[in-house]
Amino acid sequence: MNKNKKIAVAMSGGVDSSLAAALLTEKGYDVFGVTFRLHESQDEESVLDARKVAKQIGIYHHIIDLNEPFEKEVIHDFCQEYEKGRTPNPCVVCNTRIKFGALLHAVQHLGASYLATGHYAQVKWDAQLDEFQLKKGVDKRQDQSYVLWGLNQDQVKYAVFPLGGYEKKTIRKMAGQRNFVVSSKPDSQEICFIPDHDYHRFLISRNPQLLRKGPMKTLEGETVGMHKGIAFYTIGQRRNLGIALGYPVYVAKIDAPNNTVYVGKKDQVFHTEVYVKNVNAISEAGFKEEIEVAAKIRYNMEETKALLKPVNHKTVILLFDQPQWAVAPGQSAVFYQDDILLGGGIIEKKL
Repeated sequence: MNKNKKIAVAMSGGVDSSLAAALLTEKGYDVFGVTFRLHESQDEESVLDARKVAKQIGIYHHIIDLNEPFEKEVIHDFCQEYEKGRTPNPCVVCNTRIKFGALLHAVQHLGASYLATGHYAQVKWDAQLDEFQLKKGVDKRQDQSYVLWGLNQDQVKYAVFPLGGYEKKTIRKMAGQRNFVVSSKPDSQEICFIPDHDYHRFLISRNPQLLRKGPMKTLEGETVGMHKGIAFYTIGQRRNLGIALGYPVYVAKIDAPNNTVYVGKKDQVFHTEVYVKNVNAISEAGFKEEIEVAAKIRYNMEETKALLKPVNHKTVILLFDQPQWAVAPGQSAVFYQDDILLGGGIIEKKL
């Protein structure tokens, strides 16, 4: 990476992005910070923290308003998916369309050649394949490659992840050594545009019709209760179902067109075949033949061996060696080989 070219660092006001900016600056790169405004509920203190750290490091700091594209691409998609009875992952959409979409374009207009973030992931050049690879961060507990599966070669080549080679505890220690105001700031755990963590309230405020009640049935078709609105249920959910059948039951299926929630026994919520659409391959070669991968269908889980079977260039079937718990349409299925992120897609249904 050419040190004469500018690097914009997306600074959220947290410890990770602050260290990303500091490490690049200390290595001699021409760095400036950028904080992007995304929504009305954004924490103003975080914006101020980012500005304080930028001043402490000695770099210029920009604020960019991305409220409109964030509303259109992320929040609208989030609400629409829940209205369809699906479980979205807004971080994936944000990374693909906002951070390495709208923000990347904005910082390029400010003269930046690269965009750095605080993600725990790595970009490597593969000379043999003549393309970039996305790899897991070395801290497997913090690895965030899962939410980057939507990036393509035209985005990855501009991406810089300074923290990919570090463990989180080291980053915390380094922030403390630099006396950053954010060194002990807790990590954000929830959806950034829902600061009170009550996504039910948020969804209702956007669409009161989501409170429409409907039948709750067993997979055999027996009506066993009423649900309060399909948006408030996720596959695998056991609590707050409001029914007592004498044995544990879990949400097994959500039928949005018929406004029906289906429940089943635990063994009825395991599946081995998953139909995945909107597939993206990090490599331009794509997925053309059956390959063995390590795949996972939610962020906080270990990868499991699976056979990836292409249907077309945007659709694959994952055949897992072991049944997978609570396959949820709308969530991301992500594929790896060793530490290399091959790509991913959106779960459409279980087969």
